[in-house]
Amino acid sequence: PEASYAFDVVARLRRLLAAHGATVYITRDRNTTATYGPCVGARGSFAAQEGADLMVSVHADGAPSSGRGFHVIAPAYYKGYTDDISTESRILAWNMVSGLTAGGLQRTTYLPSPLSVRKDVGTLNMSDVPTVMVETLNMRNATDARLASTAAGRQRMATGLYYGIVKYLRTAP
Repeated sequence: PEASYAFDVVARLRRLLAAHGATVYITRDRNTTATYGPCVGARGSFAAQEGADLMVSVHADGAPSSGRGFHVIAPAYYKGYTDDISTESRILAWNMVSGLTAGGLQRTTYLPSPLSVRKDVGTLNMSDVPTVMVETLNMRNATDARLASTAAGRQRMATGLYYGIVKYLRTAP
């Protein structure tokens, strides 16, 4: 399931970042149905509550099986919600696209762009730090599903996410 896949990718990403001196906060410390969540409002506000510099929400899409690849969702400008983070979130998003691409990962084949800017994603709207949601692959696509089901594939995904975060942090104000 997506939750187990995302948990493993995030654990791998956390190890990469921590090995290079980063402090990483995660919303779940174990992968059980009792720890799935939290709700979108709590997820969105989590990073700011922890004093984090950014938030990356890791997912896997369930698009039509003919489509492959990753895409990144950034919050649109939304007065009273994302007006303070939308511009910087878009910069983070393009760095994530760049990092995943540098990691040799497939950009989306089922959307016109690897970047979507949306106003309807609660987790993003409730954030007070630059934030993105990364749909790392399409679990309904056989090729992507094979990537998701192997340790090597999950490590490739974590490495691409790592590249994007590092690239952003090197250029962030």
